[in-house]
Amino acid sequence: MSLLICLVRAQVVMGTILEVEVYGKDAEVFSDTVFKLAVYMDSLWRDFWLGWKSKGETLKVDPLTDSLLVLSLYYRKKTKGRFDPFYKGGKVPKRLNRGLWFFPDGTTFDPGGIAKGFALDIFVKVSSGYILDSFFISFGRSSIYGRGTWALVLPDGSIMTFRNVFVSFSRTKRDGKWHIYDPKRRSYIKDDKWDFVITLSGTEGDVLSTLELIE
Repeated sequence: MSLLICLVRAQVVMGTILEVEVYGKDAEVFSDTVFKLAVYMDSLWRDFWLGWKSKGETLKVDPLTDSLLVLSLYYRKKTKGRFDPFYKGGKVPKRLNRGLWFFPDGTTFDPGGIAKGFALDIFVKVSSGYILDSFFISFGRSSIYGRGTWALVLPDGSIMTFRNVFVSFSRTKRDGKWHIYDPKRRSYIKDDKWDFVITLSGTEGDVLSTLELIE
C-alpha cells in the first residue's frame, strides 16, 4: 500500500484554471509533471489561440501538435464539419509527413474546443508511471478526469458521482457572451443551455459535449 499523501494545486494555464488534487506516494512529482506539461502545451499553441493566420506556409511541428492536428481533422471529418477548429479561415491544413504540415494561405486553427481534453488524455497516460491512489484534474470545471470516485455539482444544483472517466461540460454562454459557434450555420448558438458527456477519452469528450449543443 502506498503512503497516502494529498496535494492540491491550481494555476491559470491554457486560458483557464487548471486544478489538480492528488493522493498517493508520488502526488507531488505527478502534480509537477501535470503543470509542466500544461505550461509547455500552452506555449506550443499560444499563437494559434491568439489568432495566427497562415500565409501559405509549410511548418514542422512537434509531436504533440502533430497529434492534435491529426485528431482535429479526424473529428472534423467524423462530424461532417459540425466540429471544425479551422472554421475561421475556411481552409484546412494538409499533413505532408509526420510532423510536417502545409497550411494554405488564410488557414487558422482554434484548438480551444479540443486541446484541454487532449491534454487530459496525456496526463492520464503519464500517470501510469507514478504511485498514485486517486486524482482529480480539471480545466475550468469543464474538461475533467477523475481516477477513483469523485463528485461534481452540476449547473442545475444536482450532484453527480463518477469514477475513472472523463467528464466534459459545454455551455452556449460564458461570461455573458455566446460561446459555441456552429460552423455549418456560420453563427453562434444564441440559446442559453448546457450539456455534458462522460467518456473514456478526454479529446472525444470535448468534441462530443460541443456537438451535443450544436445538434
